[in-house]
Amino acid sequence: MVFRVNNQNARNPMETIRIQNVTSEMVRPLASEIDATLAVSSVAVSFGAGDFPTSCKYVRLQVQGDSVRITYDGSAPTTTNGEIVQATQMSVVSRAVALQMRFIRVTTDAVIWAQPCNFLAQ
Repeated sequence: MVFRVNNQNARNPMETIRIQNVTSEMVRPLASEIDATLAVSSVAVSFGAGDFPTSCKYVRLQVQGDSVRITYDGSAPTTTNGEIVQATQMSVVSRAVALQMRFIRVTTDAVIWAQPCNFLAQ
């Protein structure tokens, strides 16, 4: 399994690094928190600070239903602007980045499933 994690400690905080050979057992959901979902339609939407506890360092995201466009800097995605992410694709991003991400549908409505989590010590 390959996760994408945005590195907050890099010179460029939006720089993406790849973590390979990470098994699902290495990503620990926060047991006390419930997963969040975000309905994505024709208007750009984002998660709010209350969707993820401050104790979580990362958020595991999965696109469900149909493809979406995503921006990572707080700007609004459009039907022609933003990274296209296919349905069922999963990523892990920092909490800060998850709160900056904005989503819009590509063709039909979608859902973003989000799970607050932390990595287990290796």
